[in-house]
Amino acid sequence: MENNNSYQIRKAGFDGLDVAFNCRLPVWFLARLKAAKDVAQLEKASAPVFVNEGKMFHIGQTGSSGGYAYIMDTGPDGETWFIKHSEKQDWNLRVSFKSATLARLGYEGAKCRIDDRLEQFGVTGEIQESIGRVDFCFDFTADGFKINPAMVVAHARASQSEHDKRFILLSEEVADWATHWKGREVESLTIGKMPGRQICLYNKTAEVKANGKNYWYQFWKLPKGSQVWRLEVRFGKKFLKERCGITTFGELEEHLPRLMQTTLEQIRMRDPEKVNETNISRSGFHPLWQTIMGWLKERYQESLKGGLPVRVLRAERQRYAKIFEDMVSGMLISFANVCEVPPEQLNSFALAQVKKLDRLQHKNTQRFAKKWEKSANRYGLLTGHHGGQTDGYASA
Repeated sequence: MENNNSYQIRKAGFDGLDVAFNCRLPVWFLARLKAAKDVAQLEKASAPVFVNEGKMFHIGQTGSSGGYAYIMDTGPDGETWFIKHSEKQDWNLRVSFKSATLARLGYEGAKCRIDDRLEQFGVTGEIQESIGRVDFCFDFTADGFKINPAMVVAHARASQSEHDKRFILLSEEVADWATHWKGREVESLTIGKMPGRQICLYNKTAEVKANGKNYWYQFWKLPKGSQVWRLEVRFGKKFLKERCGITTFGELEEHLPRLMQTTLEQIRMRDPEKVNETNISRSGFHPLWQTIMGWLKERYQESLKGGLPVRVLRAERQRYAKIFEDMVSGMLISFANVCEVPPEQLNSFALAQVKKLDRLQHKNTQRFAKKWEKSANRYGLLTGHHGGQTDGYASA
């Protein structure tokens, strides 16, 4: 038998939050967005846009479906905004929070961030929100844990109360099962389809390694490379609005805990000691599910607050610094080989390139300034007073 204590919740909370807003946008804000997008299309790369308080964000070359003319990125520790070019009161804004932002700020911090952004954008008029998507995750460690699709069952309980019938699992919600294998082991299992309701169980460590997002180990308080799994419960707009009547923050806050609990009761891993039980409703709960359900009951309110003050921006700067360091080393060696420079003269060759760069800076100041500005704009969201210099700079 598996012991509940072998399953440790390292972090739990919101991992995705999409919200649309009915509001009015000021003329000056739209003008700046348009000017920045024109530059982005000309340069074929995202361009900086400055809003109130000197905040710099990035505007993409294109818009998005739904009539959004602009896509604005506020950085690795921020959000992505989708904006219509309209001065009229309408559903002109949509925000999609990044997972690291939610892990750092929590739900309450995310709501405060929204208020700050709307003020920076100069939003006026009556503001209404519409929740478009919510993802809630449970990151856990467990010795020897493996995903076994045969242990998962989906069952709509017949004893649901009248109040909860809107939460009952429908057959079409579990028609879509997807598994991703690595060798002979399952790395992820997804049940359901968005924009409805979905549960995903996957190897979070593998994802972190693939994307280079090593700051997650700070959130988990674990050494780099530790094995962490994630159970994620996702609710899309179709399910939230059409099935459950959830649109506002207040409605989400009232119903989300019960909605997650009901979903995890209906889509669950069964008790290993009851694998031969033919009656699905009596198959019980896997120790992992018992741990998660207990956390929901006792510690859910903790997830609404911010987490550790993880320096996401600093970590991303260091990641890019390492990428560029490797690129410079590789390119310099290749350059030296093309120029038939022997290995023992590599140091002199490198110093010669530094001198060329110095001449460019002091003799062709206009060209150098243009290149520097272009680079500063491209990587501007990674710089600033957000955690100090990178390790690479400090050790230079």
